[in-house]
Amino acid sequence: MAAQDSDNRQTLTGIIPLGGEAIALNARGILGLRNEDFILMNINQLLLWLAWISAILFIVRILKDPQRQTGWLMAAAGVFIAAVVGLILYPRISGWIGFGIWLLAIVAPTVAAQQASTAIQSERYGRAAIWSQVAAVLHPFDDWPERARIWSIVAAGDRVGAKVASDRLQAHRNISTITGRLTMGLTYAIEADWSGFLVWLKSHIQSKDSPKDSPKDSIAKTPADTEQDINLIMLYLRALGETGQIDRLVAECDRLATRLEASTIRPRTYRTWLFAFAYTGDLEAVDALIASRLLDLPDVARDRWRSIARVHASLARDRISLPLLTERPLRLRIIERLHRSFRQLFRLSSSTPHLAPLLQPLPPLPHTPLKPETSELLLKLERRFVEEVRYGFHRPLYFPLVTSIAIVLNGLVFGLELMLGGSQNAFVLYALGAVVPAAVIEDGQTWRLLAGTFLHFGWLHLITNMLGLFVLGQLAERWLGTLRYSLVYLASGVGSMGLVVMTVALGLDADLRFVVGASGAVMGIFGAIGAVLWRGYQRDRAITARQNLQTVAILFVLQSGFDILNPQICATCHLSGAAIGFVVAWLVAPIGMRLRQPVP
Repeated sequence: MAAQDSDNRQTLTGIIPLGGEAIALNARGILGLRNEDFILMNINQLLLWLAWISAILFIVRILKDPQRQTGWLMAAAGVFIAAVVGLILYPRISGWIGFGIWLLAIVAPTVAAQQASTAIQSERYGRAAIWSQVAAVLHPFDDWPERARIWSIVAAGDRVGAKVASDRLQAHRNISTITGRLTMGLTYAIEADWSGFLVWLKSHIQSKDSPKDSPKDSIAKTPADTEQDINLIMLYLRALGETGQIDRLVAECDRLATRLEASTIRPRTYRTWLFAFAYTGDLEAVDALIASRLLDLPDVARDRWRSIARVHASLARDRISLPLLTERPLRLRIIERLHRSFRQLFRLSSSTPHLAPLLQPLPPLPHTPLKPETSELLLKLERRFVEEVRYGFHRPLYFPLVTSIAIVLNGLVFGLELMLGGSQNAFVLYALGAVVPAAVIEDGQTWRLLAGTFLHFGWLHLITNMLGLFVLGQLAERWLGTLRYSLVYLASGVGSMGLVVMTVALGLDADLRFVVGASGAVMGIFGAIGAVLWRGYQRDRAITARQNLQTVAILFVLQSGFDILNPQICATCHLSGAAIGFVVAWLVAPIGMRLRQPVP
């Protein structure tokens, strides 16, 4: 949010709480003063510190990993060194140098690696091969080139056949490396030898370093249970289901839940739930999981998992119902159906390569009734799934209509600013409706309280606010619905502007003369998210709501501290916007779904 003080200095602030970091952009010179150098130096310093801090945190994370990968360590160290060298040789652009290398050496390969992992959990091995190749180009260390070749072999398995694919994987089998162990597991999976796979795990993965209390044929607490071996873990869970060891499968899914839920690759958690629900015959939970969290699962894989659930339906016990999908408004269900039909219409037959043995389950083995403790663990897993659907941070299942309209309107108004003389021209901003407390108080121009929320001072101000609106808005819109979300957005934006004017009228901030920006509305959305999570934790005691509420609270404290300590920031706009958004969302948020406790 932009504001002008009595010294004729303008302060532009765009503070967006995103990914655990606060991004602040400052500028001055609203009445034609030259501020290009001031902006350049601020951004340069910000990017320099971002590169340094990110590199250091990345190095610390790698050193804490028991199987630290030297390639990532070299990349992080290279970013830090490049930023230092840039500061010595080219101080004015050192931040851009460090930031660029950070994007290229850490961010880009990390994103590619995450996309590859997500594709694997969605059983889209062709897509996994492509992303692995991208990661291998950006980060040719830590076995990534070999991983790209392996997933390419798996993706081509439907064309060359299981026998040829298995033979090609033989050259990559190696018990001493992460990729080699995964290759051995894939070989067993391609050959559908799940019993042999479990025997191999018991004899090779279990080691003398394993905890004494871990089961003899469990890898949940062995050296294989690392972030890098997660694909091997998934094969292990699948093998337990295919060999009829359902009680152990559910116990292992529960044992792995905490670590997997802390991972940035959420589909890994969803896949463990899929194993537990399918092999215990909970068809309703399988359908709900596929429809809400595993949307990228190919149709052939969806049919396979539904088939597995139907085969094991005789094992089903009392379940909590999952009514969330039927509670969605008709508009959202229609949009989802159209989206699914559109994808099916333009889907190419070669876009979902799979290996037949990985698609077809083995004939069901005789099962014994589930143990009472297994049924309790299943209820626990189902509850966590329902909590995730209701309170999880994930992409929406539908098009964020209001958020998109708000972004477009802000963009159009910004274009109008440029056409009339520039987004940093005080006279243009005043004519379009910038909030000038004197004009509102003395002349009654209350329309400025709304118009000012759509005005921005410069490209950076607009981009940061719209980025925050895009990230936070679609989440709040999914939780609140179209009308309630619109009310939160407008009430926070207009209300924060109104409170700023009130502070001037009461003499609390008499120097403030000029305010523009959507920061109050964005912070209102941030507050609304906190309100929904707070209500969810109070009403349902949902663990997911509590965890996400803690994250929101930490971000808000950091954001507020930065606002208060920085004299150039209109802290009143941000704090009041967040407070208004919280209160409005608390009052109008739908009751939604209550999590029902299992009947004893």
